[in-house]
Amino acid sequence: MFFLFFCFFCFYILMKDYTHYLIILIILVVFVLFNNIFKVDKTLENFNASNELFEVSRPFVNLYDNKGNMLNIVLVSRPFYLDSHYEDYKKIKDRFMILGISSYQEFPNQPRNPKDNYSHQNIYDSIKYTNMCEGWLHCFRNKDEYIPRNMKSLLLSESDFTDCNVHVSNKNKEKKYDFIYVCHRDDLGDCSSNEWVAYNKNLSLANECFELMCSKYNYKGLLVGRGGCKLPKKCANKLETTPKLDYKDLKEKYDEAKFIFLPNIHDASPRVLTEALCHDIPVLVNKNIVGGWKYVTPETGEFFNNISDFEETLNKLMNNINNNSYQPRKHFVDNYGVKKSGKQLKEFVGEVFNTRLNIPLEEIDYITPDYKKIDYNECLA
Repeated sequence: MFFLFFCFFCFYILMKDYTHYLIILIILVVFVLFNNIFKVDKTLENFNASNELFEVSRPFVNLYDNKGNMLNIVLVSRPFYLDSHYEDYKKIKDRFMILGISSYQEFPNQPRNPKDNYSHQNIYDSIKYTNMCEGWLHCFRNKDEYIPRNMKSLLLSESDFTDCNVHVSNKNKEKKYDFIYVCHRDDLGDCSSNEWVAYNKNLSLANECFELMCSKYNYKGLLVGRGGCKLPKKCANKLETTPKLDYKDLKEKYDEAKFIFLPNIHDASPRVLTEALCHDIPVLVNKNIVGGWKYVTPETGEFFNNISDFEETLNKLMNNINNNSYQPRKHFVDNYGVKKSGKQLKEFVGEVFNTRLNIPLEEIDYITPDYKKIDYNECLA
């Protein structure tokens, strides 16, 4: 209707030879139309910014750039175990691109912990998870046993991003314990080695090692999360237990131990290991651990295989500790942390997604999972 009226009016002006008025009128109409289009575009832009991307929850993980902006990429970190996870996935895949990350036991392969009940499913399909993703962040020595060979991948874990500005050694703390072992119970009524966390933290092997350290070496240890549980017979007065500790209290306990003990096998991204390194504590780690093996170097600590070589390795570790041979914090700061790992993640994201990112890659300094780390300052060794 407006268009017909406009044409009629223009014809009338031409007949009257008011050409200059026509030119002015056309300019005004063009301006109005352009302004309306611009307003629509801005509205759509604001709609996209506020509605397309959203915060997710586990098993999904958001990614953020160094300015705290959410990226259009989500990580899937563990197998789905609720119907709602599949519903969440349907919403996420329409708004985000997806990477996998191995943050849960052997994922994307079937987790080995029997308490997870994945073995009772008809088929645990690891292909289902890798097919959701365009790339994978892994923690494995032998990644081809977990991830398709043709899939782009990077050796990178969530524990690489431990904040070494938050976890800082307090050198004034007295070393009350020879070692610390962290095994928070998921089921407070179950103190057995078959409890979910105890299985992952290999409590059965830990108890064997406790007895040797207590009886033969008179070592004192702190067992975090084992409060109220029965101790090995030979360790009655040598081991102190606590209930599950909050973040602040656990940080303080790291500084009271000479080393951290991890007999764990089914553990993909052991944050307590990297947190201990940041507190400048050497590590004694089971060589068969799924993930976290990369943190164990001549600068940080020692591997043992099982109870048969545990004593020999323990002696080597303690001799090196007494000689100040380890530099755990320096090794972590030199190789991992928010910025260094975040720059690695940025490069990988660029390789996989390139121009499909919602923020140009050249405007990003580093990328972090789960938490915003805005304008992060490098740690001091």
